[in-house]
Amino acid sequence: NKTNNDIPSDKSKQYDSFYKVYWNYFIKQIEVLNESLEKDSAELEQILHKMALHLIINKETAQGIRVLLVEKIKDKKISGDYKYAYKNLKDKIDKNINDDIYVKLRLNKCYLQYLKDLYYDFYDRKESIYVKELIFHIQYFINDDGYNIYKFYELMENTKINILSQI
Repeated sequence: NKTNNDIPSDKSKQYDSFYKVYWNYFIKQIEVLNESLEKDSAELEQILHKMALHLIINKETAQGIRVLLVEKIKDKKISGDYKYAYKNLKDKIDKNINDDIYVKLRLNKCYLQYLKDLYYDFYDRKESIYVKELIFHIQYFINDDGYNIYKFYELMENTKINILSQI
């Protein structure tokens, strides 16, 4: 004869069995996801290496872009990846601007969309011509990488920030 104390025990065993199966399935899915992420990371690393640009712009262009970046960074309505991209570009300009007439920048080709949006946000300002000049520089080098660049824009915000911080 079963007592009332035995019933939860039987159900408990049943639930334990169910949770073990579910837990093992969950762990397997995480392992599959991790393998996929590692593969994607390796592919992403190769793409990142190909997406690095070494650009030289004149000092006046760098200063003009910097003015717009400073203003846009203060905008509270922009998303995290845009804020990061603009702040990172401003920091690169600040770091590389010196007494020379040219400024060396190492950028990811994915900055193209961020720069286009910056240009359109300030197209009525005289400094926008400097952003347009940098856009033309980048477009010159991206003919073969268009697919990878557009794939970048489909990523989640944190992933974009991680990629932008790599170069």
